[in-house]
Amino acid sequence: VLEVRDLWPETLVELGGFSRSHPLIMLFRRMALSLYRKADHVVTVLPASMDFLSARVEPGRATCIPNGVDLDSVADSDPPGGDEFTITYAGAFGLANDVGQIVAAAEQVEARRPHARIRFVLIGAGPEESRLKSLVRDRGITNVEFKPPVPKEDVYGELARANAFVLCLRNTPLYRWGVSLNKLYDYMAVGRPILFAGRVSRNPVEESTAGIVVPPADPGALAEAVLGLVDMSFAARQEMSARAREFVAAHHDQGKLADVYADVLHEAVSRHTI
Repeated sequence: VLEVRDLWPETLVELGGFSRSHPLIMLFRRMALSLYRKADHVVTVLPASMDFLSARVEPGRATCIPNGVDLDSVADSDPPGGDEFTITYAGAFGLANDVGQIVAAAEQVEARRPHARIRFVLIGAGPEESRLKSLVRDRGITNVEFKPPVPKEDVYGELARANAFVLCLRNTPLYRWGVSLNKLYDYMAVGRPILFAGRVSRNPVEESTAGIVVPPADPGALAEAVLGLVDMSFAARQEMSARAREFVAAHHDQGKLADVYADVLHEAVSRHTI
């Protein structure tokens, strides 16, 4: 059973900027095709990639099983009260995550409402961390706070301190195959409105109406969405929160996904039973 978590070498071409004729890309493409052909079954976490796989895998030998959440480990929690509105990002500070767009949007929010208590908390680490911290310091942005990564067992406690979550993706056609982002399902499990900046097929935030979706690489649109969410009634935000939790329970519960995976494994093994 071959599990596809990223489409290679398409990820290197469309996100990394490699030429399709690069020798390494051509080698990876041959390797990928060989793996597809030899696998008894192919599992993909990307919800819109079945068309891609159907051209490379025999009919009936590919299944989408996305990432999920152990909902039993996520306690119900209410958003914090008070007059401060906290928007949290938790994840890697890498090329694909475009955390710089969050910083740029925070700067615009601060310029438009200098006295509003709107705070952005960025939890994580990665190759972009140093540059982003320097940007915040050099531009005098005061509404952004960086926190180090936390263990998985502690992350839900950190997320529960937020009023909303934010997630950005780079502007690339790669996401036409969909995404399966663990951080997004963690957000939804905690149950808060989600600000999503990206152009993605089968976008869970869009499908669940659990937040606001804006285009990628547009800090102004993200800042506008932040202010719109802050100005929204508490009841309307709570409805978004409930839809987030309902969606992840219906489509990304690890127990349900494990049952599907068990069926796939059983079917694959049964082909070799004498």
